[in-house]
Amino acid sequence: MNKPLSIILAVCFALFSCVKQEPQADDDCLDGTGAQGGALDYITAVSPGAAVKTTVDGVKVLWTDGDKIGMYAGGSSSAIYKTYLAEPSVEASFGRTSDIMPVKANGQYYAVYPSSAVGTWGKIADEEVPFCHVNIPKQQIAVAGSWDKNAAVLVATSENEQFAFKHAVAYLRFEVTEQTGDFISVRLTTPAKEKLSDSQAGIQYLESGQLSLVPSGSASDFVTLHNDSADAVFESGVYYITFMPGEFTNGLTLTFSNSEGFIAEKSLVPQTLNPGEVADCGQIGTLTFTEGQTPLDVKTVFVENGVKQGVVYWIDPDNPYKGKVVSLSSADAMDWSEGTIWTAKIESQEDGLANYNQFNASDVYTSQKEKFYALKYCEELRETIGGNWYLPAPVEMRMIFQTYYGLPEIPSSNGVEYRFDDDGVLKYEVMAAKAEFDMALSLLGETERATLDGDADADGISDDNGYGTGNGVTYWTSKVNTGGAVQYVNIGVYNLNNTGKVPTQAYVRCVRDVELSVNGDDIPTPDPDPTPDPDPDPENPVEGLTPGIDPLNPFDIFSTPDGVFE
Repeated sequence: MNKPLSIILAVCFALFSCVKQEPQADDDCLDGTGAQGGALDYITAVSPGAAVKTTVDGVKVLWTDGDKIGMYAGGSSSAIYKTYLAEPSVEASFGRTSDIMPVKANGQYYAVYPSSAVGTWGKIADEEVPFCHVNIPKQQIAVAGSWDKNAAVLVATSENEQFAFKHAVAYLRFEVTEQTGDFISVRLTTPAKEKLSDSQAGIQYLESGQLSLVPSGSASDFVTLHNDSADAVFESGVYYITFMPGEFTNGLTLTFSNSEGFIAEKSLVPQTLNPGEVADCGQIGTLTFTEGQTPLDVKTVFVENGVKQGVVYWIDPDNPYKGKVVSLSSADAMDWSEGTIWTAKIESQEDGLANYNQFNASDVYTSQKEKFYALKYCEELRETIGGNWYLPAPVEMRMIFQTYYGLPEIPSSNGVEYRFDDDGVLKYEVMAAKAEFDMALSLLGETERATLDGDADADGISDDNGYGTGNGVTYWTSKVNTGGAVQYVNIGVYNLNNTGKVPTQAYVRCVRDVELSVNGDDIPTPDPDPTPDPDPDPENPVEGLTPGIDPLNPFDIFSTPDGVFE
């Protein structure tokens, strides 16, 4: 590769980008992109900039400085293009920033924005057209007047360097006013449980530039919108949620949650939404919150009494309102204890709370708690933010590992690297799962590195922090074998083992049980019959609409078992 030529091309592209866009960019625009010499070093991308046909209001997309596009490069790889802009623009020039070159398939180049949404490329059977797996995230960051740019997936095909992008997702728009009331998150669901988000959604390119978004087996039936701080309230303004298009036969539901966990619901009439179309909710009006609470979701921040507690990593399969959360990490690795001062066997592999109780039944521990550093970290959480925090048992730590990478089961073999396949290519599925958990850790307040495995950049290169081989982060558990050997779990390259010597430094995360109640202690029982009730006014039937919703004003008053929402 010709490095001087590469630098010249990069600077030329930076200058070209600055000149093309108005007003002029500042000197930062001259930083260059690292584009390599060869075919298709630069492309011109046009976003959907006008009102989309049949939408309630057109969704205008503007390219912004630093945006990246991923293009099919054969196999499962992508060629990455980046733009430098002084101001947002409907049209922009992008320069290639990687050595990987795009390739044509069936006479076309294939592109997806943002490149961070692209998982893997592939083909269906013997078809020539690529099939791209993308992430339509179920956790989205609120942006006043717009949407989470990582969630609004756009796609394009072209025979040359000119790309006209189209929407791949649908949108829901709502407006918050001073009269709305304070809420910290809003959750989009549907009564019929249609799929709305997916870490592995498939973009299938069809004839005449059309596309189809195909849900995978990991698709979810909700999307949650919150601020970049999990407990921050929504300010007045217009907001968007992006989700997978489809036919929503029983309508859409927005569930607003306040800092106390109380909820208010609004419903929208049944409709069919194609890519780029908008379900417009208008102004929300005044929210009346009740004691009902939304179920727990894994990889979300659990808030109790206005305090962010931890990230949900397990939900009781028999009760969606009961689960376990994991805390922030200790700032530094620490010895499990001060010297080898514990020799009694702490038995439970599965129940860290039982181990906690066993420690507290011993005078060896209760008389010198300050010397048991890992256990003390969890004790301090009990004092500062409340809750029954404890040092996890090995199985609980392995459950965190399982959820972190989205694995179907808890791993059983030591030394396994789950982030790579046999060819050393990043596994999209586990990295998408990891990214969701990392976002939740960031919202929880994790500062330096919002990550469990030390790979904050998701590049597959783990930091060497903690006991082990440098392939991840090692965490203490509460399981102690006879003789004082403490079990640990390494996340990154999976390892469950014992330290034969104490002290040995590792990091600490604590876990606790959490539970939500609805109307006090009542947990709702799912309706075994999801079909709608008969129309409440048989003399004036409204075909195809959810009972109780005024088709002329879908946000009119409607009744619920807990009262009336306005």
